[in-house]
This record gives sequence, C-alpha cells and structure tokens, in this order.
Amino acid sequence: MFTSYLQDKLKIGDNFEITPGLRYIHSDDYTVKNGGGKDISPSDSSASHLSGMLSTRYKLDDTLSLYGSWAQVFRAKRVTDYDATLEPLDDEKGNVYNIGLKKKIGSRTSLDINFSYLKMDNAIGAYSVEDASTATGTKSYAMNASQSKRALNIGIDHRFNENWRLGISYSYVKTRYHAKHFTTVPDGSGTSLDDLLSKQIPMNSYQFDLGYDKGKFSADFLTSIYSGNDENFFTNKRFVVSDLTLNFKITDSTSVYLVGNNLWNTAWENRYYYHLQVGNSLFDTQKNCTAGSHYPVTIRNYDSAGNPVEQVFTEKPQRVITHELNTFETLICLGQGDTVIGTSINTGGTAWKRMEKMYPEEIKKVKIINRYHPDAETVVAANPDLIIGWKSTFTSVLKKSTAWWNERGIRTYVVSTSNHLHAKGSIEDECCYLDDMGQIFDVCEKTDKMIKEIHDELSRTQELIKGRASQAVMVVEPAGKVFYNYDNGWVVGDMVEQLGGYMPAGERRIGCEELISYNPDVLFVVYFNEEQRLQIIEMFRRAEFSSLKSVKNQRVYPIPFDHMYTPAIKTIDGLRMIRDGLYPDLAKKEGEKE
Repeated sequence: MFTSYLQDKLKIGDNFEITPGLRYIHSDDYTVKNGGGKDISPSDSSASHLSGMLSTRYKLDDTLSLYGSWAQVFRAKRVTDYDATLEPLDDEKGNVYNIGLKKKIGSRTSLDINFSYLKMDNAIGAYSVEDASTATGTKSYAMNASQSKRALNIGIDHRFNENWRLGISYSYVKTRYHAKHFTTVPDGSGTSLDDLLSKQIPMNSYQFDLGYDKGKFSADFLTSIYSGNDENFFTNKRFVVSDLTLNFKITDSTSVYLVGNNLWNTAWENRYYYHLQVGNSLFDTQKNCTAGSHYPVTIRNYDSAGNPVEQVFTEKPQRVITHELNTFETLICLGQGDTVIGTSINTGGTAWKRMEKMYPEEIKKVKIINRYHPDAETVVAANPDLIIGWKSTFTSVLKKSTAWWNERGIRTYVVSTSNHLHAKGSIEDECCYLDDMGQIFDVCEKTDKMIKEIHDELSRTQELIKGRASQAVMVVEPAGKVFYNYDNGWVVGDMVEQLGGYMPAGERRIGCEELISYNPDVLFVVYFNEEQRLQIIEMFRRAEFSSLKSVKNQRVYPIPFDHMYTPAIKTIDGLRMIRDGLYPDLAKKEGEKE
C-alpha cells in the first residue's frame, strides 16, 4: 500500500485557521486462495483513490476554541474481509463530519465536546454466527451495506498532580446499517441482517480512566459502563467491564507488566463479537487502530512551565523544527533528517563544522538555518507539525508557550535535561529522549541499539573500576572573570557520579579563588569552538592556577558543550570522555585496542 498526503494550514487573522488537504491511496493487487488453491478474490483487487479533507479551528479566547472537520473516507478491501463473504466486496467509501469545542478549566482540567456524523455508501459489515461444523464453532460473514453513524462525545480530563490523572467520558452512538443484497442471516434463524449489524454496538458508554505514573512504575484502571443494549443481541441491557494494567520499566528496553481484562468476568458478548475472543473488553475491540500498526503513539513529556503533559502522534511528523545541534543531529542519525525543515544552532561552533563534514547532503535539505534563533513568526510561517527544543526555546527564544503552539495544531517536545527542568538530570533522561524519538518517528530498532550501547558502556566501565578510590571532579565553563559550574544536578554530573567520581561544588557561579579552594582531582572545561579550546589550554598555564592538582597532574580536559549538556546522540561520547579523564589507564587500553 502507498499513501501520500498534501495539506496546507491557512491563517485568517489571529484566531481562525483552515487546513485543506488531499490524501492519495494506492493498494496493490493481492489474491486470496481457498484450501484448494482456487483464486476467490475479485479481479479488480488493485485500488487507487484521491480523498479530500478540510479542518477549521476558531479561537474565542485563550481557554475556548471551536473546531470542525470534513473528510472523505476510503478503505480498500483487505484479505481478512474474505474469510467468508455473502457477495463480492467493493471498497469502502463515505464521508465523515465533526464539530466540537475545547475548553480549559483552570490549569489542570480540560473539557472536549464533539458531535460526529459518518455516512458510508459502501461499508463492509461483518458478524459471526454459531456453526458446529467449524473448528471454532463459529462462522464469519461479510457484505457491503450503507451505514449512518451519529455520535455525541463528552470528555473531561483532570490532572490532580504530576502522578495522578483522571479521564471521564460519555458517548452516545446511533448506528444504522442497510445490507445491499441480503435481508436475513444465512443460518436459518430469520434474523434481520440490518438489525444484527446496527445493534451490535451499545448505544451509551461511560468510561472512567484513572492513571498513576511515578518513576519507572505506571498503572491504569479503566472502567467502562455500557447501556441501551438490545437483549436480542447482548446478554444484558447494561454491563460493566473493568481492565487493569500495571507496568514497571526495568530498563529503557525492558519492562514487566501485568494486564487484567474484564476483571469482573462480565458476560456481554453478542453474535458479532464471537470472533473477537471471549473475555476481551468491549473497549479494546472498539479501538480505531490496526493490529500491529505503530501509531497512534502517546508521549509523556513536559510543557514550558515544567508540568507533565502528553502529546499524541497519529502519524510520523513530516515538518519538524529543531532547536540546538543535538536535536538536529539525533534525527539525522535516525534517518529522519529529511523531516527537518528548520533548525537554530550556532553555526560558528566546532560541532557545526563537524556536522557540515559528516552530513553535507542532509544539511542542504534544511530550509531554515538560523544561527541565533528564529522568531515565532518565522516558525509559524514554516508550518511545522512538531517543534523539538529546550525549555528556553519556548520561554526565551520563541517567547510562546508550548500550549500556544499546541492550540495551533503544532506538537511540541521539551528536552527534559534542559534549563534545569528537573532538579537532577540523568543519563536515563537522555535514553528516554532517544526512546521517545524512536517512538515518534517509528525507528525504535535504531534507538534501542543506541540506548543499549550507552548502558553497555556504562556497565562495562563500572565493572572495570570496582574498588578504585572516588575522585573530586568539576565541570566549569569560562564566563569572563568567573566560571559557570555544572554540578551533580546536570547530566554531566550524573555521568561523573555513575563513573565513580563526586562533585564537591554546588554553586552556580564560582571565581578563580573558589575553584582553587575546591582543588579538584580532575577538571573538565567546556568549550564551543576551536578558538575557545585553545584559549582554555593557555588559561590553565597561567601561574594563578599552578597550585591545582588537576593542573600539576595534567588532568585538565577541554570538553565540547554538546557532549555534556542535553547530549542525546552524543551521550555515549560524553560518557567516554568523562571515563578517559577519570581513568587515563582505561583510555590507553581503549586506544591500544583500536
């Protein structure tokens, strides 16, 4: 299958936007064989279709917005549709309309009300009936039918604190099918096909979703109440289904989980749901996603104020703006450089010059490269669908909050180790960032390898240094007559501690006298370009620093900024640089191996 999209977002004033679009789908030929090898698929099993879509949003104020959309629906018939058919099937076609409003109630609560109408001229209806002659005891049928579906949805989301959240929703669904060529089920019961297809979904559903997240542990308890059911097709007029999920993340690539579906062992199945496995909750069977597909993906991240938020990705981003070098280089290394339409980085730095040599073709494709930082107007004009940056990207550079961008349909991602978003950054935060990029861009295999390399390097070094004495380490950045001090609250601090060092100083700024008084065993000095690196070498040859142990023992090491601050793809390089500074003998052995 080949799918392509074309869309453009048009701004009309400050509060109104309209997004027209086109979608082209082409499904290749396939054949379906029965047990005797006979071709039972239709001759026109290849399909191409161009669909239109249109969405609008009007912002009444900072808390309230109205939205609406229309889209043409097309789904080519699938192999699974041919398990058992009453007739040769045609591709599904129709239209869906949606209107709604979103309201923020305070900083922690949001309300969403929407009404949708689906009109299908050619839906594929399916159901199962009892059949003792089959191995499963059931037999499935499919046919084309016209379908109309009206749905009213009301949802409230509330976050009590950074750990606890609650979602409450109500849905009213009225569905009507009309089979095109058959009137009754072919099992001799005389059951109306239209009734069977139309009444297989409960009319009312209430859902309560209580979630808890803290550290590596997460839990979700979902209770769904269904009512308005036809007892000719369900075992009860109303029923309750509860599901519980517990998850513990051992490492970034390994998790253990416990899932309990239909905890109360509720009986509710109708004839349609026989083939969906007895015991699965109705909630799960109603999810609008294809088994085995990657999207949608929910990423837990932060807003520009540091509050936990979620961003949902229904497809891979195609127009990305990045801030600072490592966010850009990470996407290039993941094979996603062609999605980047703009970036803001220091083009005078050593890291940029290295990138120009390593990734010349990828850099040529980027339309906006701004050395100092683009303004919000430039970014809006570029029509991105995702902005990846530091906390300061939104608070100081673009000067628009993450909420401001989200309200305009632009998703955001804040690097958690930037600008002291956390009180203590860690290597695991950087691994989480890589994992998030893998999820967002559907390249988890690549990010899993990167994360494994970091963990392996860390474990191997920790094993080699067992029993060695801890060393005092400082990481400073020259700032005129003082130094910025990076303590154990930063990622580089976690690197030092994980590799057996400790950081004696906690002040954000220190003078030469304070540096000398702390007298670290090892000193790392941050630089941005080659000129600064050479200046650092000369600086610590001055007499005023001659009493430092690190100077006497020649253990002053310049370290590139991108290796120690929000390092992302450079985390492994930063770890190795810290390792080599603390344990020169290990560095020598690594050099001998090479």
